[in-house]
Amino acid sequence: NEAVAEASIYLCSKKSPHLRWSRQGRNLIKEMMFRHDVAAQIKDTLLRTANGPVAKLLSASLKEPYLDAHLVELAVSAKSSAVRVRALETLLSGQARWVTGFEKQWIDRTMGRFRMVPIFESRSISVSFDAKTLIEVSSEDKAAKVRACLVSALINHVRPLQSWHRDLALSMQNDKNPGVRSKVDFYSKNSHAERSCRLPIRKHIGAPAFKGRSILSKANH
Repeated sequence: NEAVAEASIYLCSKKSPHLRWSRQGRNLIKEMMFRHDVAAQIKDTLLRTANGPVAKLLSASLKEPYLDAHLVELAVSAKSSAVRVRALETLLSGQARWVTGFEKQWIDRTMGRFRMVPIFESRSISVSFDAKTLIEVSSEDKAAKVRACLVSALINHVRPLQSWHRDLALSMQNDKNPGVRSKVDFYSKNSHAERSCRLPIRKHIGAPAFKGRSILSKANH
């Protein structure tokens, strides 16, 4: 199973949206990669790998739901902070996203300046977990990118607002990273404005998924 998992990860990382794959070839990869035993081995590889394009591999793996049940463990325990970020973002947004290609975005047509931006596809996920504990654990992650991802999720995805969200934001106001502090300040001001103006509450895409199974114990970050 380990050899099959490693081969699946390699094929997944090499698959390009610009290459034409036969339907038979795509189905073969899916059958190989998303067997439950192989998916578990891929999860273990993502947990223990600290370097390399592991976040890209996680995104590619999330095209199908076979790793959804492992997202909480990856968000808390993966050695790679990039994997923790991707798993946390997926859980709190309720959406798995992956890149399917790139398109040209003009900066200045008269000067011929442009940049290539990714094109995403996505699917909804439904995973039961303890959102409060996950958020609290992630707020103490040693990687600033994880803490920044958390605050961004509070700004963009987590609804309805609750008092403990604001309490947690207050606890992060003195974060040692200036980027995180800036996001916390933005969140605090906008959450206050939303309460004051009584704006319509946006329903979180994955709201039902925040009930049920308790999160893993806090792991080594």
